[in-house]
Amino acid sequence: MDSRLDEFATFVNAALRMMTRLNKAEIFTGQGITPVAWLSLRTISEAGTCSPRILVNRLGMTRQRVGQILDTLKAKDLVLVTPAEGEGRQITIALSPSGEAMLAHLDTALGAELEEALGAKAEAGLSRASKLTGRLTQTFTKADGAASS
Repeated sequence: MDSRLDEFATFVNAALRMMTRLNKAEIFTGQGITPVAWLSLRTISEAGTCSPRILVNRLGMTRQRVGQILDTLKAKDLVLVTPAEGEGRQITIALSPSGEAMLAHLDTALGAELEEALGAKAEAGLSRASKLTGRLTQTFTKADGAASS
C-alpha cells in the first residue's frame, strides 16, 4: 500500500474524531454553540461583514445549512442580519456585540486548551497542519471543478 495514502487516511480519521470530540467539548456545549457556529463567527469576523455566499464558499456548506446556522446565531443575538443595499433579497451579516464577546471568549478558551495540550509545539504544528489542509483543499477544489465541467 501507498504510505502517503495511509498517512492521509490517518489524518482524515483524526480530523473526524477531533470534530466529534469538539462537538461534545464543554467549551462549546457550555455556551450552547457548535464548532461550526464558531467557525461561522470567525469567518464573519474576518470579513467584517459578509453575505451568506461567503460562508457557503469558505466553510463548504450548503446554502440551506448556512441558513440554519444563521437562524441559530440570530436567535442567540450573535449576528446582525440586514438587507444589502440595492441587492434585492440579499442580506449582509455582521457580528453583534454579543457575537464579538462570544467569539473572544471561545477563542481564548480554545487557545488555552491548545496551549495546554500542545505546549510550545502548538504554533509550529498548527502552522504545518494548516498549510497541509490548505493544499489538500485546493487540490480537491480543483478536482471538484474539473469533475463538474
